[in-house]
Amino acid sequence: MAYCTGPSQLYIANTMIPVVKVLICITYVISKPIQLALDAILGVHHDCGYARKDLRTLIQIHEQKKGPKTDDDQGPKEG
Repeated sequence: MAYCTGPSQLYIANTMIPVVKVLICITYVISKPIQLALDAILGVHHDCGYARKDLRTLIQIHEQKKGPKTDDDQGPKEG
């Protein structure tokens, strides 16, 4: 059930900010040592993402596997 919907969603979200910050502080005590241990064991991971050329290639591969586009692929129609 979604509690943060409707006209009061911003009020609810603003009210929960202190709760979230407390939870972050509590879990920091556990998560930081785990992070340091994993970095020491596995090495630091630097996510560089994809280059533009690699993204184009990846999209082309997906389009080839999917096949030709049909009218159904255009998304919802207004009307």
